[in-house]
Amino acid sequence: SPFPLIAGGREAYLDGTPNLLTEALALRKGMTLNTALTFLVVSCIVVIAAFTARRASEICGLEVGCISLDGLGRSWMRVFIHKTLMEHTNIPVPQLVVAAVKVLERLSCRARKESGTPYLLQYNRPATDVFLGLSDERKPVMRLSIHLRRFGYFLDVPVADDGERWVFRLHQFRRFFAVMYVWVYDLGDFEALAHHLRHWNPEMTRRYCTEAEVGQRIALANTERTVLVLTRVASGKTSD
Repeated sequence: SPFPLIAGGREAYLDGTPNLLTEALALRKGMTLNTALTFLVVSCIVVIAAFTARRASEICGLEVGCISLDGLGRSWMRVFIHKTLMEHTNIPVPQLVVAAVKVLERLSCRARKESGTPYLLQYNRPATDVFLGLSDERKPVMRLSIHLRRFGYFLDVPVADDGERWVFRLHQFRRFFAVMYVWVYDLGDFEALAHHLRHWNPEMTRRYCTEAEVGQRIALANTERTVLVLTRVASGKTSD
């Protein structure tokens, strides 16, 4: 909802030669259950990426039961940090992420039983015994970049002022988390943010927050608040 499902067959592309734009236009008029299921998985991935700042490899490796509660009832997510720690760690997560993980656990249930693996990014094509998301070696292989591009076009994200269309990439949600942290928490500091990102030092995190691609896009908003935040990030004064 609100997009109708096609009872059978395939989506009808407008000119018979689907590219991302023509596919998106066709899907808004009707999609198969398989496409809807794929987009539901991608939606969960977007939520997890945007509100936890996890890397693609960390999201691909999420397992059933990765959410736990501490003594105060706060939610934590267990992830394996490939790039720096090379070990499992727990990070705090909001309830929106908990809900997304629960959806993935439900969608992956049959596939996990079939493969004998705990990974969340696997599912069976509706009404078939075809299972998607794992390699022959039973490792996660979901092509997140391709699915995110399709999803972005489907959502019809408006073009920027310079006429370019924003193309979703998973790493951008990690940057989004970092910039929003600086934006919202005036008293926050780069040590806390660096720890959450699992960077080795705050200086790396500050450079991360001011990468040209993200900075240019955010600057298009051209508000006093945006200018103030980006200036404070660049100068390292967010904890003043």
